Amino acid sequence: MHRQNKNRGFTIIELLFAMSFVSVLLIIVLTATLQITRIYNKGITLKQVNQSGAAIGNELQTSLKAGDAPLSIDAVKNSDNTGGRLCLGTYSYVWNLKGATTNKYNGSTNKIGMVKVSDPSREMCDGTQNVPKADATELILGSQDTAGVHLELRDFSIDRVASSGINYVYNITYTVSTDDHSLISADTEACSGRSSDEFCALNRFSFEVFARQGGSGKV
Repeated sequence: MHRQNKNRGFTIIELLFAMSFVSVLLIIVLTATLQITRIYNKGITLKQVNQSGAAIGNELQTSLKAGDAPLSIDAVKNSDNTGGRLCLGTYSYVWNLKGATTNKYNGSTNKIGMVKVSDPSREMCDGTQNVPKADATELILGSQDTAGVHLELRDFSIDRVASSGINYVYNITYTVSTDDHSLISADTEACSGRSSDEFCALNRFSFEVFARQGGSGKV
């Protein structure tokens, strides 16, 4: 008596169908993974630009409020506008714009982004002193990533906008961005795209600080 074999295998068509299904599923998973990675990288970039800008603002507000108004703000920019220095008494701020290397550390090749320096004698604002690295707190890292993101200061200005008696109001404006200049329009100073998984981010910060003779000002 002939017994029928019920343990039949897959046909070639069934195998091809299964392989096609798995291939499509892998493509969907890969595409979703790449998209999630791009979104994550973009979020990290925007976060670091905003956090660095906010940290600079907090530092400047604290130092400006503690300074003795009227503040000496005539030494802010380098003559070629590649950076600048701002001396407020206890602390001074030194920066390079758009990746310049005009302002340097003492005995170091590390590039300065923006640093806060303990400088009660205001030596930084004679325009020739290099920055003592041991006394500097880096607000924007000029020689390495900030949490995996390359950042730079694009512009910086401080202006006295009002005064009355011993009271003074200063406006501070600056821009923090990623350092890929090819992704930032020179005409509009705005991000124009991205390259691969590197995202462009640019944010302008502006605020006013009320200062008073004797260093008792407030934001």
